[in-house]
Amino acid sequence: MPGAGEAAKDTGNELFKKGDYDGAVAAFTEAITAEPTNEAYYSNRSAAYLKARNFECAIADGKKCVELKPEWAKGYSRQGAALHMKGDYALAMAIYAQGLAVDAEDSVLIKGLETSQAALAGNSSKTKKKKDKKKEKGRKD
Repeated sequence: MPGAGEAAKDTGNELFKKGDYDGAVAAFTEAITAEPTNEAYYSNRSAAYLKARNFECAIADGKKCVELKPEWAKGYSRQGAALHMKGDYALAMAIYAQGLAVDAEDSVLIKGLETSQAALAGNSSKTKKKKDKKKEKGRKD
């Protein structure tokens, strides 16, 4: 028979699958209350926060995963994904790199790093294009 933390996690997983991210957060919070040192519960809640677009809480739970189990790549990937969604591509890249230092083969970290690099490069080129267009408009022939 699973403990209170495990039962709440199972409920959270079911709610998450149904798209009830607020309900999932509540269930994972109950699991964390029962077992505050279980990094998987923080990871799951981070994912639910991310889906609910609560990036700061998703980042905090990702950090807690790393604090509890620094050798587990998922904590880094949770933080990186939330930072990326928040638009902080440079910091996301740094977190993904930290995770890759722990697990160089983790495909989620590799893909996350590549995606954040591309997004950062895209933003840089968009900013440059906007500046170039402003210069063009200001120029008289």
